[in-house]
Amino acid sequence: MHHTLKKKNFLKGKKLNKNKILFSLLGFIFFFSPISYAITSEKIAKEIEKKYNLLKDVSMEFVQRVESSVFSDTQEVKGMMYLKNPDMFKIETKKEVITTDGETLWVFSENNKQVTKSKIDKSRKIFKPNQYLYNFRKNYNPQLAGEEKIEKKLCYKLVLSPKKLEKKVKDENNLFIKRLILWVDKKSFLIKKLEYRDINDNLVSFVFSKIKTNSKIKDSEFVFRAPKGVEVVDLTR
Repeated sequence: MHHTLKKKNFLKGKKLNKNKILFSLLGFIFFFSPISYAITSEKIAKEIEKKYNLLKDVSMEFVQRVESSVFSDTQEVKGMMYLKNPDMFKIETKKEVITTDGETLWVFSENNKQVTKSKIDKSRKIFKPNQYLYNFRKNYNPQLAGEEKIEKKLCYKLVLSPKKLEKKVKDENNLFIKRLILWVDKKSFLIKKLEYRDINDNLVSFVFSKIKTNSKIKDSEFVFRAPKGVEVVDLTR
């Protein structure tokens, strides 16, 4: 009888050990499961805005692709983009320069040998990159749409849809972008790709590479000085 009781206790202890091991394994799996790393779209959006608001300036190379009903094939162009906190930006290609010092906007066309000068707050139908990186939650609702690799970097894919704003607020903002998608590096929270559809139904994407931050870009970099022979159309007067 003593031997039988000893055997039962041994089996019971063995069963407890198995359960303990199983529990430990489940805990290990749960700890390393993606669930434990769950992040919300709102959290990602806040981190992006926080990142860019803390940066003094950003420069990067880009490849831009444009699909439009105006032309049958996809247009592709390479260039440089410069951003300086809070409202200066410059988009530069071989044939065009779009730049602002935060007050004045210059749009230069190499083909036409002409630059148009206007007030940035009056220029509604133009892509303003700062507006969609530094404070986009004001006008857009973020929605996480999974993860994708861009330029070998694993990124969050964040879809931004315009908020249903009151008519007065909507008229003031006059959103040029109907829908925007951001691919943000999971580690650095820098944007690796940006794609939007504008009010003219053009589909435009930028893929960024060689991103540099806090390079001490001078304010003068965002002021366009027309070369000799270039016509200046001044709409600021």
